[in-house]
Amino acid sequence: MVYQAGRRYHTDDFVVTYSPEATFRAAVVVGKKVSTLAVRRNRLRRELYEFLRINQTQLPNLAVIVVVKPLYGKKNRALRIVAANELLASLRKIR
Repeated sequence: MVYQAGRRYHTDDFVVTYSPEATFRAAVVVGKKVSTLAVRRNRLRRELYEFLRINQTQLPNLAVIVVVKPLYGKKNRALRIVAANELLASLRKIR
């Protein structure tokens, strides 16, 4: 329901779809265009899930779907952390 009825915005690294919800929920989608190796895609997915889980108390009550763009998969760990922090900042602005 979130994907069809939710609002979207794009960043360089992510497409975020969200809609108001009673509690915070998140899904992370990492497609084959990001990496053809399942091990790498799963690692990226786990990193983002963990980042969202740790910071969920700072976020508004939303149902969020984060689709990772291929550029994110090419970044090193430090740049991925910066991109995740930018994602967090933009999610905080949503009311």
